[in-house]
Amino acid sequence: MNVNAIENHNLEPIRPPHQQEERSRLEIEHSAVDDAILKKETKPLEELVDRLLDDPTRASRTSLKFVANRMRSHAISYRLAEFSHLAERMPHAADALAPMFKMVFSQDHLEDWFLNYASSPWASFDWSIAHYLRMFPSEKNPGSKLVDFVAERSADARTPIVLLSICLQRLAAWDADKARGVLTSIERQISHPQNRRILALAGNQAGIERHKVRKWLSSHDENRVTLEMLEHANFGKPKVSSYYTA
Repeated sequence: MNVNAIENHNLEPIRPPHQQEERSRLEIEHSAVDDAILKKETKPLEELVDRLLDDPTRASRTSLKFVANRMRSHAISYRLAEFSHLAERMPHAADALAPMFKMVFSQDHLEDWFLNYASSPWASFDWSIAHYLRMFPSEKNPGSKLVDFVAERSADARTPIVLLSICLQRLAAWDADKARGVLTSIERQISHPQNRRILALAGNQAGIERHKVRKWLSSHDENRVTLEMLEHANFGKPKVSSYYTA
């Protein structure tokens, strides 16, 4: 085969026929919803919402993300409260639902909702918990119960990296003293290079002594670049993307 043909080939994955058909169906349906919204008609969107909420465990992630984005951008509140009530049955759409909830519910309400969600039997996916935790910005201190939650998850060496990273980042921002205590207590239990990188960056953010941060990073060659970055910045606190912290 010609090399140029390979380089120019569309690398979109080949989907089974039924998946291609489903994708085409969703594209047509979503396009119709968008056309209606442009005409100030919300009925097609509401009908899509009805179908999704009537069977949330089987609701398409693609459609849930589409609906959440359109409801946010057009300030549509149709059955909005039901999304929060049924969110536990739609863990696959947490990244889309979290920004929508953040826009319409107060922080106090969200804190209570999140803590109930995270402690329920439904919350079996750390990826979903992590995305819902992003509803609470770094620069605004939450209630003590939420701080305690992130401290407890941070102190558990079994916490997967997808949740550990945001728990440590938020804890360092919300309560540096508590973060330093947690980080010092778990340091010996953390052995994976990537986890230790998260540990060190959170420690630097929380004001852990330089020699400790340096030690945590220097134990693995994979973290050499991160250590050099901090050394070059005189261990200043790197700016975290607002997309992640806000």
